[in-house]
Amino acid sequence: MSMVNRAAWNGKTPSRLARTMKNQQTMKILVTAILALAGIAFATPKAEACDHAVAVAVCRAPYRVSTCEVHRCSYCKTAYNHCGYPYHYTLTVITYRASYSDGSATTYTRSYRS
Repeated sequence: MSMVNRAAWNGKTPSRLARTMKNQQTMKILVTAILALAGIAFATPKAEACDHAVAVAVCRAPYRVSTCEVHRCSYCKTAYNHCGYPYHYTLTVITYRASYSDGSATTYTRSYRS
């Protein structure tokens, strides 16, 4: 009998020794499972709001840096009132360009009636 087995026996009956060894194996399996689940929980990557190729400490949506007027033109228009009489008005169309913090740009058009 080896030293480990002698220490395990230590005056116990064979059935009690079997229960003790079974409990130890169950505890080892339980502790291993808990540690594995804890490792998975802490090692799982968190979902990001954006997908950048370069790692960024804080990931934010791009914000508008500036807006400038690209084109402006005015048109003389004619409309008719409910009685059928014509009246004239000016329609001003302005095209803007918006620049964003990530280097992108968009254009949009607004119409103003005067």
